[in-house]
Amino acid sequence: MAALPEVAVIIVTWNSGTDIVRCLDAVAKAQGPFRVIVVDNGSEDGTVSVLRERYPDILLIENDRNLGYTGGNNMGIERALALGSDFLLLLNDDAVVAPDAIMRLLEAAQDHPDAGLFGPSIYAVEHPEIFLSAGGSMIGGWLPRHRGLGANEAGDFSQVTEVDFISGCALFARREAFEEIGGLDDRFFVYHEDIDWCYRAKQAGFKALAVPTAKVWHPDTRLRDAVSPLVTYYITRNTLAFLRKHRLYGPLFRMLFVHYLPTLFNWTLRDRAARAPRRRAMVRALSDFARGIRGPVTGWETPAS
Repeated sequence: MAALPEVAVIIVTWNSGTDIVRCLDAVAKAQGPFRVIVVDNGSEDGTVSVLRERYPDILLIENDRNLGYTGGNNMGIERALALGSDFLLLLNDDAVVAPDAIMRLLEAAQDHPDAGLFGPSIYAVEHPEIFLSAGGSMIGGWLPRHRGLGANEAGDFSQVTEVDFISGCALFARREAFEEIGGLDDRFFVYHEDIDWCYRAKQAGFKALAVPTAKVWHPDTRLRDAVSPLVTYYITRNTLAFLRKHRLYGPLFRMLFVHYLPTLFNWTLRDRAARAPRRRAMVRALSDFARGIRGPVTGWETPAS
């Protein structure tokens, strides 16, 4: 029997506490031919010591600073390709894979040689039957929306389905996709980089499939993200940067003049004190976008993933 292709599971972490332990413990129970590459983005909370002690078999890459989700993953991607991995799974450090998730993704890749990107069904850790993502659609060709967000497992997401993008929480792809289009765009640093990468992959002819039999659980961060100035900044700046990068000028002006500027006006008139941090974040994001400033923002605690 021919050997199965090898998968590289790439996990970027930064001051992750117990999250990375829970993630790696789940990966350790997973089936399939894979190696684990962990990229630490300069953790200062003892994460590296825990990784060395508990997981001596992983390939650990240590950075002296936070390179973000993009920079950390790009280091892992480069190493995985150099090692000859056939498939790469980019996995968030707070995600928990089902024991058969990697094998299910690998089987889907073998069953669908015309596809290059594959994504599991992602559920909320807090409510394991509730979807966070079953792949995503680009509404109007530019506005990303996760399929199944908030739906119960009994919804219509039980078949392998072609989608427009795969969530960066757990993105499985052939090495050929990375070889042809490159890694994540470092200018995004964090947030919207997965949308951009999948968009480029689709333009290059790589089909993306949602694989419902592969399951992953991730914390539901919607409420946290909705009030976070940091998330407001990156989502605002990077959404506009994505549209400008791909010359989607109609949607770009629509987002500016129909969404962001009216939102700022509303936040100025209503609940100004409560919304002041997010308002300042959006103002800075719009200013940085206009000036072409990319990469990490200073002044806020910046996540690795």
